[in-house]
Amino acid sequence: MSPARTRVLPALAFAFACLAAAPATAQSAPREADCRDDSGQDRCLPEAQARQRAAYGVAPIDQVAAAKTVMMRAFFVDGYGRDAALVSFVRAPATEPRVDVRFPKADAGPAEPPSLTATVTAAVWDELVAEGRLFERKLAPAPASAMLSICLHSWVVTVEAVDANGSIRRKTEGACDAGLAVPFAFRLAKAAVAAMPACGLIDPETSRNDITRLGVCTMLGGDRQAAAQALNAYEATWFANPRGPDFARALQYQFHEQVDFAWPGLAPVKGSQAASEVWAREAATHRFRPRRIFGERADRVRIEGSIDLTERVDNAPRREVPATMTWTRENGFGFRMRRLESGPLPR
Repeated sequence: MSPARTRVLPALAFAFACLAAAPATAQSAPREADCRDDSGQDRCLPEAQARQRAAYGVAPIDQVAAAKTVMMRAFFVDGYGRDAALVSFVRAPATEPRVDVRFPKADAGPAEPPSLTATVTAAVWDELVAEGRLFERKLAPAPASAMLSICLHSWVVTVEAVDANGSIRRKTEGACDAGLAVPFAFRLAKAAVAAMPACGLIDPETSRNDITRLGVCTMLGGDRQAAAQALNAYEATWFANPRGPDFARALQYQFHEQVDFAWPGLAPVKGSQAASEVWAREAATHRFRPRRIFGERADRVRIEGSIDLTERVDNAPRREVPATMTWTRENGFGFRMRRLESGPLPR
């Protein structure tokens, strides 16, 4: 199954088929496929694509062509209708080919959205150019199947390319459609991850796909490769999401023997056994949410974030406590938690 779509088979087919049979809204031009995202927005409309470009602060592809720049880029909309990322491979005059990954601007606040960039090799560039030569083509319909298959939460991509002659190609496509644009868009995302060593170290098993993996990569700082390795240790099976006190013994090995551990509102404890017991019990209901992973050295990483102490009841006020973890590699072990510091409880 593609990482960009969810399929529902016959058990729910009749109900969803009824929904799918509802008449579509009028469109200004014929469509080769349904361009609507999960929120119902038509991503083929020029005004929708203009808003999408504005979210990333990029120029229309015809302006790129006018500047004699060769480009392949893909805009990604996730399975809930939200702009997710823009991945661009760019070769401007007198510059080396590079990859640029941008994320949409926040609705509020002056902060610039995160971005990632790297130089790519000529071999990678040539490979992508060759693989993308047909992405806008329409495939012949597949033979009809006796099994009804319903596709939900489809990702939607808009892929654009301009070649050395200034020729422009464009295709908007959903992951539920049988086309070439979605596979090529995710091929660009995969190549972007491969071009950035720290991003490539993030365990793909902890990410939905390469776009969400790139999003996680924006949290890395300092020695980013060490930061990625420490993040993998934190995200290891059941550690980030323990299921209660019974998990304490299984998680104890991920704490340094002399760990200093201060959970908000509780007396500090020392040592791996005591720390694992508190973590397994408390983190099962109150999540730690990483926001920045900073590699201080190759063997020492700081994970900054907050602990959500919000009670699991209706209309409970949000209560978050800032917290910082320190993970170290010592005595022949991989990364283990060496310290947890937390702020005072909110009033």
